[in-house]
Amino acid sequence: MDSTTFVIQTDKQQLAEKQDSVLKEQLQKGEIEFFQNMPNNRFLVVGPKPQPENYDYFSNVYRNNKNGMVIILPRIAVMFKHGANLQPVLNKYEGKLVKDSGDKQKYILKCNVGQSEEVLKLVNFYIGGYG
Repeated sequence: MDSTTFVIQTDKQQLAEKQDSVLKEQLQKGEIEFFQNMPNNRFLVVGPKPQPENYDYFSNVYRNNKNGMVIILPRIAVMFKHGANLQPVLNKYEGKLVKDSGDKQKYILKCNVGQSEEVLKLVNFYIGGYG
């Protein structure tokens, strides 16, 4: 994990515009080293972790075995065995996971969490045989 590089995401365009202004100001003051706009109201930022008032989701930037950047988004893709049902999983996680798309066996689940560590915990808990 790179502790100085991260991605933040806002759910609304107005918040994204405000976040862009805040990041520009922080860059001018030397509070952050760099930022870049990304699609879907996301920003790549190099510097200390920002205050959460202007974003809805925060992901650390992780590194794969080839030193490439890995960003954890608030989504989980799952595929069930034939005949399995999604609803018990959604019930178990009580609103932290919500069906975003899919049917029958393949689903994309939206994670109602605020940061990448929480997404990783959900994935680890589920695939670890506790789901």
